[in-house]
Amino acid sequence: MFSKPEEVDTSVLIGTISELRIERTLSGAIVHVTGVADRQGAYRAELRPEDPDLLATDGVLSFAFRVRYPVDPTPIGSTATRTVYEAFSLSSGTLQNVRTIRVTGAQNSMQANRR
Repeated sequence: MFSKPEEVDTSVLIGTISELRIERTLSGAIVHVTGVADRQGAYRAELRPEDPDLLATDGVLSFAFRVRYPVDPTPIGSTATRTVYEAFSLSSGTLQNVRTIRVTGAQNSMQANRR
């Protein structure tokens, strides 16, 4: 009766992935991703794991780079004004069975192999 209705997911894949970088840390790694949105105003960027439990499939840990846009139309603008940065921290335990990290956008995907 007093519970809030579940929020509708209005996020979409970011237009393109332009950079993927993995930074090692003492406790695991940080996945850094740069993407270019289709238009200005993208917000609430998220690297969403395709598996909520962060389990790799055949050694590949996959993420979708998702953003939300304002309801009202916004200009396309320059690439610089549409560039979005996001990061995701992974523990050593999560990385144990991971050989490749893949991030997908609407028009492309990028992957990085662990060394």
